[in-house]
Amino acid sequence: MSLAPAITLHCPAKVNFSLSVGAIDPLSRMHPIASLMVATTFADRLSLSQSLGASRFDLAFEPLNPGDTEPMGVVDWPLEKDLGFRAHQAMEQWVGRKLPVTVTLRKRIPAGAGLGGGSGNAAGMLVGLNQLFQLGATTEQLATIARKLGSDVVYLVHAMQGRPAAMVTGLGDVVQPVDLRTAQTHLTLIFPGFGCPTGAVYKAFDEMAARQTTPPVADEARVRAMADAPVIRPEMPFNDLAAPACVVQPRLAQARQQAQDAAGKPVHINGSGSAMYVIADHAGEAADLARRIRDAADLRTLATVTAASGSAG
Repeated sequence: MSLAPAITLHCPAKVNFSLSVGAIDPLSRMHPIASLMVATTFADRLSLSQSLGASRFDLAFEPLNPGDTEPMGVVDWPLEKDLGFRAHQAMEQWVGRKLPVTVTLRKRIPAGAGLGGGSGNAAGMLVGLNQLFQLGATTEQLATIARKLGSDVVYLVHAMQGRPAAMVTGLGDVVQPVDLRTAQTHLTLIFPGFGCPTGAVYKAFDEMAARQTTPPVADEARVRAMADAPVIRPEMPFNDLAAPACVVQPRLAQARQQAQDAAGKPVHINGSGSAMYVIADHAGEAADLARRIRDAADLRTLATVTAASGSAG
């Protein structure tokens, strides 16, 4: 039996250029959102090859930047909890047969950063298995499988199919790809070195919302206005989870202020944290901001750019 050649995919980090959150739904116990999400060229690397025997998984972190000596994490969770592993199981269930593979995953996206690292791995697994075994699943079919794994997985399936920007609404599972008027946006990502538990951040959001006179609503119109803007300017992003994240992790507020002092530009918390970002005018400024923030605030940084439409993983 001849086996198909190995394939390698890049599973991108995602940035929330906007995140508007509504009050918790009493039935689903979930929050409606409206968000403009964009994938970046900063990514994990997933290699897959067909196997004659049982599937094998090799997962490890590697350094964030080429000059770094240590990675920003270790794989300290059981394999059955890994989203990429669970995506492999879900794909086998969908096709009704085993899909034996050898998997090598090299992670750069830190866990608990709010950048969708695990979700991107799951999306990459779905897309990669579909390619490797020539299963013929459509993007919508892959998205249906992804919904069982997490809302960010649905968006990142679309991103890995060449649609990196999307309006994400509903409970995070309604994905409408959009073409931004600016082809790509340069960014400096900032990593404080600690995570923010998403559940705790949403709980803090609910506690803050309970003190308001009117319940919060996911503002799709405001998010749509950003998606339609001629350019995403440094001051435009907004995030309803930024303040709750700083309540849950007070060190995040301090790190944000230190980074902002060094950058001289607005620093935005991404999703539920802990990663942050600054919008730069060009690649050179993104690299310069990364150096200035790293030196002044002793924070790990990375210069990157949003993915261009049509570029798949």
